[in-house]
Amino acid sequence: MPDTSHHLAPDAQAIFLLCAHMGSKKDQVAEPLSTGEYNRLADWLNKSGMRPGDLLSSEGADALAEFTPHNELTPERVQQLLDRGAALAFEVEAWTNAGGWILARSDARYPTKLKERLKHRAPPLLYGVGPHELLADGALSIVGSRDASPAALAFVQDIAAHCAREGLTVVSGGARGVDKQAMDAALDAGGTVVGSLANGLAQTARTKRYREAIVDERLTLISAFHPKSRFIVWKAMDRNKHIYALGEGTLVAHAAKGSGGTWAGATENLRHAWVPLFVLAEAPVPDGNRALLEKGGIPVDRRLLSDTVALRQWLEDPAILADVEPAADALMADGAEAGDGQAVADRDTPGPLFGQQLTLEETAARYAVGNTKDEALALFPLVWPVLREFLHEPRSARAVCGHFSDVRLAQIRDWLTAAVEQGLAIRQERPVRYVLRENELHATDDPNSPVEATESTDLFSQSG
Repeated sequence: MPDTSHHLAPDAQAIFLLCAHMGSKKDQVAEPLSTGEYNRLADWLNKSGMRPGDLLSSEGADALAEFTPHNELTPERVQQLLDRGAALAFEVEAWTNAGGWILARSDARYPTKLKERLKHRAPPLLYGVGPHELLADGALSIVGSRDASPAALAFVQDIAAHCAREGLTVVSGGARGVDKQAMDAALDAGGTVVGSLANGLAQTARTKRYREAIVDERLTLISAFHPKSRFIVWKAMDRNKHIYALGEGTLVAHAAKGSGGTWAGATENLRHAWVPLFVLAEAPVPDGNRALLEKGGIPVDRRLLSDTVALRQWLEDPAILADVEPAADALMADGAEAGDGQAVADRDTPGPLFGQQLTLEETAARYAVGNTKDEALALFPLVWPVLREFLHEPRSARAVCGHFSDVRLAQIRDWLTAAVEQGLAIRQERPVRYVLRENELHATDDPNSPVEATESTDLFSQSG
C-alpha cells in the first residue's frame, strides 16, 4: 500500500488550501479556486519567481498584495482560502486515516501523463486510494454508454480480460454499463485497474469487491473531487479527460451520435489529440460509432482478441491489425443498421436534458461572435444541465465563466438571462447574482451508483 502519511509538502498544502472544498458550504469562507483560476494564479507565481508554498509565509502574503485581481480572483479571496489551516489538517488526516492519499500537481508522484497530455487542464488536486504505480503503467482506457448493447458489453468483457492476461492496466470511469463491465472483467481475470471517478470515491472504495482489490494492490481509484462528493453533471464531463489521458489509447465500445458523455469525451479527445481513439466497428455499428470513425477514430474489432495480437504492440502500432485474419466479417457493412437496444440514448451523465447535451466548450464553438440572439438562445437547452449545477447558491456570470477555459463571458450571460426568462433561475440585484428557483434546487444525484457503501470509516476494514 502507498504511504498514507498526513504530511503534505508546502506546495501541496497551498494548492489544497486554494482548491479543495472543506466542510459544508455554510462553513466556507470563500469559494475554492476553479482549475482555470488556479492556473491564472500559478502563472503569476511563476512569473514572480515564486512557488505555491511561498504563499504560506509572511513574505508571500505581502507579495500577494501585488496580484492584479481578475474577475472574482482577488488577493483577499486567495488569502481567505490560505487561512484555512485548521480545516486542512482535519481533512487530510480524515482521508489518510481511512487509507487514502492526496496528490497536488506539484508532487513528484502526480501522474506524469495528466500533466504532459492535459497541461493546464490537469486537475490541481487528486484524491486517491491504492498504489500510485498503476497510474504510470501502460494502460488501455475503455469507455462507452451506460446503455450499451449486449454485443458491445460482451466485447468489453473479452478485451478487458485480454488486457489482464497481457498485464495491461484497464482504465475506466466506474459508471454503470461499459465502465463497470471493463473494470470488473479485468479484476475477475486477475488484472490491474484504474478507476477515475466523478463522485463517491470514499463510498466506492469501501465496497467489498473493490476494497479487496485495493488491498491486493490491483486497483487504484482516483478523483479530482472530494471523496464524499455527490454526483453533478459537470463533474462527470470534466472527469472524461482524466480517463483518456491515463491510457496509451482509448477504446470506445458504444456511443450515441451527438449526445452524452461518451460522445463528448471522444470528440474532445479527437480535438486535442491526447491519445489515439479506437472505435468498435463490428456490424451492426451504432450511429455514434460510425460518426466517430468519420471524425478520425481508428476502427477495431474482434481481431484484437486474437492470440497473435500483442496489445502493447498494437497500442504503439495500430496498423498491425491489418495483418490479422478476421474470424468473421466484423467490420462495418454497407447499410448495416443498429439493432434493438443500440439506438438508445447515451446517458453517461443523467439529467432531464442530457440526452441532447454537449460540453460548454463544444457549444461555444458553434456560437460565433456574429450569431444572433435567437441563435444563441437555440443552444440553451444543450447547456442548461451543466449551468444549473453552478446555481445552487447565488453566483455572478463571471464566477460561472471562471470554471470554463473556452467559453466567453457574453455567452454565459446570454444563457443565464435565458434561464431567468424561462423561470428556471432568479436574478438578484446589487450585486447581480443568479440562483436556481426553489423548484430547481434539488440536484439530481446519480441514480445508477455502481456500488453500495458500508458504514466503516476505514476503507479497508474487513467488516461489511
